[in-house]
Amino acid sequence: MLLCIFLGLLAADQVRAQFDSSNWKLVRSVKPGNEVPDGPAGIALESSILEKCRPDLMDLRLVDSEGRSVPYIISDGLGSEEPEPFPARIFRVARKQGAWTDIWTDMSAKVLTRGVLVQTSTRDFVRRIEIRGSDNGKESYVIRVDGLIADIPNPMPIRTLAVFYPAHNFQYLHIRIIDEDKPPLKIEGVLCYPPVGEDVLSRAVDARIVENHGNPGTGTTTVVADLGERRFPATSLRISSPTKEFAKKVTVFGAPSASSDAWKTLHEGSVFRLAREDASEETLGVRFNPTALRFIKLQLSGKGTAPVAVERLSITGTVRLMVFNHQRGREYRLYYDGPQTPRPAIDTGMTSIKMAQVAAGSDQIRLGPEQRNTPPPKPVQTPSRSTTDTSPVRTVAGVLMVLVGLLLLFTLMLRARSRRHGRRPSRTFDPRI
Repeated sequence: MLLCIFLGLLAADQVRAQFDSSNWKLVRSVKPGNEVPDGPAGIALESSILEKCRPDLMDLRLVDSEGRSVPYIISDGLGSEEPEPFPARIFRVARKQGAWTDIWTDMSAKVLTRGVLVQTSTRDFVRRIEIRGSDNGKESYVIRVDGLIADIPNPMPIRTLAVFYPAHNFQYLHIRIIDEDKPPLKIEGVLCYPPVGEDVLSRAVDARIVENHGNPGTGTTTVVADLGERRFPATSLRISSPTKEFAKKVTVFGAPSASSDAWKTLHEGSVFRLAREDASEETLGVRFNPTALRFIKLQLSGKGTAPVAVERLSITGTVRLMVFNHQRGREYRLYYDGPQTPRPAIDTGMTSIKMAQVAAGSDQIRLGPEQRNTPPPKPVQTPSRSTTDTSPVRTVAGVLMVLVGLLLLFTLMLRARSRRHGRRPSRTFDPRI
């Protein structure tokens, strides 16, 4: 009976352990280096893989060298978002008519900040701004003296009230707004920006500009960049331009090829660079949702202004990690492009791992070239019993063995019980009792 139960469970386990790759079109080999230790490891999924998967990535499968499916989780790949600014307590505001407006803030403790945002309802202005810091409210140190805040309604509306600087931890901030014989701004508050945490999933993308031209008649600049075959999903870009001052509408598109007729819109907004004497402020970067598309097109537009010269595009991508429990010495296969596949097994124990450590070790895991998946041929069915056992048949056989074992056990219990009853001495009735 025990032998029957063991054989049945073994047959069912063999069926569950074997991975059937017949529903997958593409496969790559995965070779962790010898220096990758046992435990959580991460495979960096390049865009060339992600763009051929389902949008939910549920057709990815990782199979070890013994043909068993390996549970995993996938990082969200959104990267670190900028934290929201927090209010600073203003304990003094002083004005000198036609010269400046001074604002003193108290952080209540030594807190790291990387910028301030001046809250005001005043419209149509441009002001230089100086920022100094202090630990005791008396001695102050220069943080930045060439900042600029502005609200410009025409020709393109621009409202920029934030000034950034290298992170510091002064308790007190002294903010001076240079009015220059103009009406002072109505100050409603001051917000401080905390530093941005390290983004361990961020990667620079090597972008090659393949098209770059401006149209003086329309003031439009068009730049097309090729992100390369081996890349990670792009999430942001920044313009490098020698133009001293400009304000443009910006639209970012993505496409699988440079000659595509259907460009997908990734972002719409504005970029600008303002300059007043020795002060300046600029916003030249844009962020968008991760895209695996290979080509990025940037369009800067604005009537009545000259085209903006673009020297370089700095593009940043993010890594999607497939995190799994690695065993030293094992190699794996990564299957993808399986649209008709069920949901995979997710390793919920991976949710508490240190993603920074896994991301740092992902460079030591090498992916082989993409190959068409050729599933092994299924065995030809013949009348012979040894060759007609398919996986469903073995499963049924295992269940039948378990049932037979339970039936034998029940029969043995009944026989043992009947034997005990047969061995008991019979009792006769004694009239003397």
